[in-house]
Amino acid sequence: MTPPPDPRRPELVSVLVVARNAESTLSEQLEALARQTYDGAWELVVVDDHSEDRTVEVIAAAPEQLQQRMRFARNPGPTGQAVAHNFAARVASGDLLACCDADDIVTPTWLAEIVSVARRAHQVGGYLETRLLNPGMGGGLPADELPTAHGLRYAVGANMAVWRDAFDDVGGFDEKYRRNQDVVLSVRLADRGYTIAYAPRAIVQYRYRSTARGLARQYFAMGVASVQLYRDHRHRGADAEHEYAVREWRVLITRAPSVMRGTRAERLRWLARVSFRLGGLVGSARYRTWCP
Repeated sequence: MTPPPDPRRPELVSVLVVARNAESTLSEQLEALARQTYDGAWELVVVDDHSEDRTVEVIAAAPEQLQQRMRFARNPGPTGQAVAHNFAARVASGDLLACCDADDIVTPTWLAEIVSVARRAHQVGGYLETRLLNPGMGGGLPADELPTAHGLRYAVGANMAVWRDAFDDVGGFDEKYRRNQDVVLSVRLADRGYTIAYAPRAIVQYRYRSTARGLARQYFAMGVASVQLYRDHRHRGADAEHEYAVREWRVLITRAPSVMRGTRAERLRWLARVSFRLGGLVGSARYRTWCP
């Protein structure tokens, strides 16, 4: 077992942001990062992941006070969150790596809060607030504890920090995962005895996909990837949650007529869950593992 770190303050924090086709949202995130209250040394590493829009131009137009601490690079490898984040970590100089996404918005005290909790843990997950950027969509991940996937506790990649020595020890993000690489990272860290903590005041405003098609595609892919995660980690006690899946299918089918007469937000919430469950069925066939 790796003992928890003694309380320590990082010499340099590297904030990693991977951006792919993020021209419509990235400027808000960069402006939010420019307003951070953290009084320690930190840098921003922005990696363009093969964007086909004006993402690079948005990065070049970042607030002046942010440009002084910003390092920009292009992902030279295949596109993907795990690959691009591992590349960003290699570019970074910090002994603590913090991650947030190009389409979300960090609160002013985000970095200070996540660093504060990281002083007593190897990995930290913050709180994703989902209501402000997604009116009417309702709650998302829990506010009082770290989320779980198939019963596996993890720090969401859109709001997390990890000490570089622990990150390097487990080989960074597993690049064979297109999704759930954050779950796998937390599992691999736990396997080595590293500690994980929750930072409820390290808040990121999380943004869902803005169109019905985009939301459906996102959740369908998440459903497929969920089966891969269960298949690879059931030996660690991952739960297929069969009974919950059956109950949710029953609720989704029963509520379909009333949802179609409801608000757009209600229809989007229903669409997201149906898409996730359909992805689970496709994933069950693809990975030859029953996890609907």
